[in-house]
Amino acid sequence: MKKKYLYIVLLSLLIVLFTSCDKEYYDTKNAGEEYLALNAKNDSVIVLPNGIQYQVISTNSYGFYPQFTSPANLTIVAKYGIRFIDGSVYVANTSEARTLTLLNATEGFWVQIIPKMRIGSKWRVWVPYNYAFGEDGSGEFEKSYEIDPYTVLVYDIELINAY
Repeated sequence: MKKKYLYIVLLSLLIVLFTSCDKEYYDTKNAGEEYLALNAKNDSVIVLPNGIQYQVISTNSYGFYPQFTSPANLTIVAKYGIRFIDGSVYVANTSEARTLTLLNATEGFWVQIIPKMRIGSKWRVWVPYNYAFGEDGSGEFEKSYEIDPYTVLVYDIELINAY
């Protein structure tokens, strides 16, 4: 009888713990959705049908638009920084360009945004959680995350080259 009671107590504690964790990330999800809804009202922000938002900071009217090649990939060289919606920095803007290879089959925001940018342009991009690190977040270590689940991220991107 005591074992059964102990199992019930343990199960109840687990339910409370999981419910409180869900609440924490539910708040993160709501904060991100509210932020994106408010941001979408800005006249200089363009909202794509999938919810990704961007603002053209500067454009190179002579730059070409990157195109995916066969087998549907694209290598870009870009300078970028990543922030959270509260303004805190995740990856600092850098003068050092990074090389990324994008696959057209992926659902990441890069594949949605880069073909719309001209080489030499600078954009700010607001990325909904489902195009960033999703419901799982990034870097979980004993229930602590580098990026929490449901987190909206803000990228500042300068597209240097594409091939």
